Amino acid sequence: MRPIIVTNEKVQREYPNLSTLEKLAKDNPDQVFHAYKLVRKNNREGMYFGKVKYLVGKTVRVVRFDNDPMRDCGRGLNLATNDWCKFAKSKKHIMKIKVSFLGKNLVCVPFTSETNVGKFRVKRCTVLT
Repeated sequence: MRPIIVTNEKVQREYPNLSTLEKLAKDNPDQVFHAYKLVRKNNREGMYFGKVKYLVGKTVRVVRFDNDPMRDCGRGLNLATNDWCKFAKSKKHIMKIKVSFLGKNLVCVPFTSETNVGKFRVKRCTVLT
């Protein structure tokens, strides 16, 4: 199976919103998806809480995650589309990395992301760049 790259253009063209990504992931648990993450340039840690390092070639996992779609930024590995990262990346100390995840590792798409097509949470991903 070829990876599905989660981009705003693809999601908007092929899927009406990210909740369709949720359905696609649920229906295809072993499908590989590609998405993006903003991290700090100096240490490749998450840009807000900094407890997780995103090193190339490594798999990142969390045991505790928030599957409540009413919480925009909850526990878990918060990923996003490329366009969301471009919009959010305003500081020079932040860089965008590419990650992959399996459909079965998608935790939730926050309610606010359904309309602005941006962020979602997973419990496991592999860092590609």
